[in-house]
Amino acid sequence: MTKQNLVLFKKKNASHLFEGKIKEMEGVLVEFFQTISDDAGDKATIIFSFIQIHGKLTQQELRDLTKFSFSTISTSLNFLVNVGSIVKNFIPGTHKYEYFLKKNHVLFIYKPFSSLLEEWENYEQILIQYKKHLMNLKEEHPIQAEFLIRRINGYLNFVECQRRSIDGRKRNDFFPEYTLNLLNNNSLIEFSPKIANIEQKMYEYRESCLSEKKTLNNKIIGYFYFRRNLTQQRLVQLTQNSLSAISKSLKELEKTGVIKKFPKKSSKKQSIYSLDYRSLTNLNIIIAADTRIYSYYIKFCDMLNELQDPTTNLGNLTGYSIIKNKLEEIVKAINEFRSNTEFVKKTKKELEEFILQAR
Repeated sequence: MTKQNLVLFKKKNASHLFEGKIKEMEGVLVEFFQTISDDAGDKATIIFSFIQIHGKLTQQELRDLTKFSFSTISTSLNFLVNVGSIVKNFIPGTHKYEYFLKKNHVLFIYKPFSSLLEEWENYEQILIQYKKHLMNLKEEHPIQAEFLIRRINGYLNFVECQRRSIDGRKRNDFFPEYTLNLLNNNSLIEFSPKIANIEQKMYEYRESCLSEKKTLNNKIIGYFYFRRNLTQQRLVQLTQNSLSAISKSLKELEKTGVIKKFPKKSSKKQSIYSLDYRSLTNLNIIIAADTRIYSYYIKFCDMLNELQDPTTNLGNLTGYSIIKNKLEEIVKAINEFRSNTEFVKKTKKELEEFILQAR
């Protein structure tokens, strides 16, 4: 094989590797998909980003692009396949698989809105059953049972808002979720064995049925959903993780506004962290993610203009069509996505008005 043919052969078999300005634009797209993710540094998110851009990739191609180990790539791909965001297909005549997006995949998230809503509603039905069990315990444990019922109500309100936002359905009125009259900001809830058993079952079901990634941050958020207030030491007991790991996660969650930290009353007291309204917290996370999406709109339009400008001579570079098509797809999707966010904001406002009146 001549030197020229060898270069052509390598180029043909490395069509997933971009250079120059096209490579820079690919990097911006990967950054975008990471930025709008709940776990920006997560390797599964980075791998998912490259599949979003290229459409389909093998494990070897992902290795070339990310420099991750094959073990990391395999684990991440299995997660993405299990949550239904990508599909793998055997390549005839080889021992390899290609991994690609489902045709009905929603651009910015792991799962389509319809699948997410179905998942949320399945969990909603489980919580409604546990809410009935708690109602039967109110005479024996009035404050504890009512407290956990209202924390459940926070999730039911979130699902109701999403239902109204996604397909316009109104199934329920909102439920009361105010708990400050049951537990002040400087206290921790302590459940009796019967109540704690119900909490643990709800937590375990949440862990098993929801397709969110099993990170420590998500694990911690799960306990905040049920208990509202927690300390670092209490989270160490609940999660069986080290104090340093808990401290790091709490700082991340506090920085992103998911939880807040109350000042200590004295040097001997432990700091209390709190996640107040479960429904509003979840809705705020969604709206914040949408806002991050919109922040890239002008940048992507500028990149498209640069690609289409004949004086830049980018048309002959490897990956030109892939990057151009992906940018056009994202710009169009962002425009369509704006209406969804407005629906979420509308239902959030309705819920805020209800919460204010229900105190």
